[in-house]
Amino acid sequence: MTNNRKLQRWVEEIATLCRPREIHWCDGSRNEYDALCERMVSDGTAVRLDPARRPNSFLIQSDPA
Repeated sequence: MTNNRKLQRWVEEIATLCRPREIHWCDGSRNEYDALCERMVSDGTAVRLDPARRPNSFLIQSDPA
């Protein structure tokens, strides 16, 4: 989270309008990156490529609809 009160109020305002299921504050850590990648793989959004040939690489395709 942030100590920037103006940013906190803005996020609260937008959350009130959009009513998201959850809000994730990005911290840019490696743990966060790994967790987000694993979530995309488990949700079927991303496919992990061969780690021997393409370490830390994923195939992510947009929905044609």
